[in-house]
Amino acid sequence: MSEMFEKEYYFKLDAEYDKHKDGLSDKYHLYFGGLVNTAFYKPHKSTPYLKELMNKHGDSLSEIEKKNVNKALYMNYYNLNIYKEALKHCTILIDNHQMQMDSAAYNNLLNDKKILDALKNTPPQDVQKKADSWVNLFKDKMGLVNIGLTLGSDSLDFLFDTGSSFSFIKQSIAKNAGMDIHDIDFPVEGATGAEVICDIAVADSLHIGNVTIRNAVFWVFDDKDLTLPEYDYSVNGAIAFPIIKAMEEIHLYRDTSVFIPFEPKYYAINNLAIDDLDPVICVQQASDTLPFYFDTGAAFTSFYKPYYMRDSIHIDTTYEKKSFNIGSIGGVKEFYCYIIDSMQLGVAGEYAYVHDIETHTEPIYKDAEKVFGNLGQDFSFQFEKMVISTREAAVLFE
Repeated sequence: MSEMFEKEYYFKLDAEYDKHKDGLSDKYHLYFGGLVNTAFYKPHKSTPYLKELMNKHGDSLSEIEKKNVNKALYMNYYNLNIYKEALKHCTILIDNHQMQMDSAAYNNLLNDKKILDALKNTPPQDVQKKADSWVNLFKDKMGLVNIGLTLGSDSLDFLFDTGSSFSFIKQSIAKNAGMDIHDIDFPVEGATGAEVICDIAVADSLHIGNVTIRNAVFWVFDDKDLTLPEYDYSVNGAIAFPIIKAMEEIHLYRDTSVFIPFEPKYYAINNLAIDDLDPVICVQQASDTLPFYFDTGAAFTSFYKPYYMRDSIHIDTTYEKKSFNIGSIGGVKEFYCYIIDSMQLGVAGEYAYVHDIETHTEPIYKDAEKVFGNLGQDFSFQFEKMVISTREAAVLFE
């Protein structure tokens, strides 16, 4: 199970833990129980496991295990928006566990600490629902899904994107809304690999349908960094997974509307995990189950280097390598990848074919991907409805 955790095979880890938990020692029942519950966005359940583990067995944990426990507690408090406690465990990781992580992970923590220092006295994000909500969606000229919201006195269109780990906003809009902007010079890497600098701000309140979100945190970008002049295109900002998950359950009807129920339902499946702040979905491909990033904002499914490496000889000899441009924060970049003509993928027993799948032979980001790809709209929009329940860690298609 330790190897599954380190490789971030969360769905296989969950199945193994459920199968063997009654036979585990108290120490490892608490250890893996805490890690699994963190991965499946159950911080209220995970945190007591990990605190009891540290109190009873802390002296016998290896340095790697102590690092994993503090990382899980850090993410629990981060996901609960209890920033002062998240800062405490982020600092422990930086001060005590540099030797147990690679340089990229360590540098990410140093940057995360900038955010937490700025937010340590910020109240937790709060979501209030007055009733069920139906909200219209639309696609912009780049094929990305947008949603209408109210921020201050302004009605605005923002991207609606489960795949973004942080909501963001144009600097001019943040200033116009009277948001208090913290100057932290935080580096953000876009999908092109380009790095731009952002600040951070907190919105007192914003409204989506009958939902009010208070103390929502946004990255703040210079207007030019959210503009692609090559395409005469610009975005106001994005509502990302930290806000979406706080709604507990949403129903997406292709690209036409979203339903936000006042009362979430119970779902028995467990196929949505959280890798740091990134949602990961369990995808069936042939006889295997593979972790994919879950990105409702991505128009197309793509495969990452781990997928290429598991079948590289077949891919090299069967498919043609092509170049393409990708636009994101920081501009446009050219990539080379293979194009797989067609493949059947499944989620929670519902299957569909996706076509012309970009298959990357090298990492897209500086932090090499451990997931096998990214599940996009070319899969999800083949179904009438997609249900995302972060309360139950479930995604279903109908």
